[in-house]
Amino acid sequence: MASDQHAILVVCTGNICRSTMGEWMLRDMVRARGLDLHVASAGTSAEETGNPASRYSVEEARRRGYRVPDHSARQVRDEDFAIFDVMLGMTRRHMDLLERRRPAGVTMLVGHFMEHSPRWPGEDVPDPWGGSRADYAHAADMIEDGAKGLAQWLLQQVSMPVRR
Repeated sequence: MASDQHAILVVCTGNICRSTMGEWMLRDMVRARGLDLHVASAGTSAEETGNPASRYSVEEARRRGYRVPDHSARQVRDEDFAIFDVMLGMTRRHMDLLERRRPAGVTMLVGHFMEHSPRWPGEDVPDPWGGSRADYAHAADMIEDGAKGLAQWLLQQVSMPVRR
């Protein structure tokens, strides 16, 4: 990542389902709009650290035409609060956990991934882990809609929030 490049971290619980799909979808959408942003993902839990993205998440993203790079789940790290301009939680619980971990004096933005979703504005994305393909498809529908809204919102911004 270039030092002057803005960065967004997409966050869910284990970093194998929702946040990975959010990372891939948002990355492709912002690039398609000509935006130069670094998009990554992480989880609030260390439970899945080192594991690949879930099979159904990979299949759902590929079915929709998104690039799916190799993935190794990771937990949000303290240094992420200095690296990323924005952290987007898939649920309000993720946002609360990020706010509690935020170091004193750090003013980067913690937001909700679905805030700009046209169909599901502000709704939490349900965790498909352990569910059916239909559960993953529904989560992917929501995430794709949220990513479209975010990409459009980012395109309309004069500049991303500045790290302090």
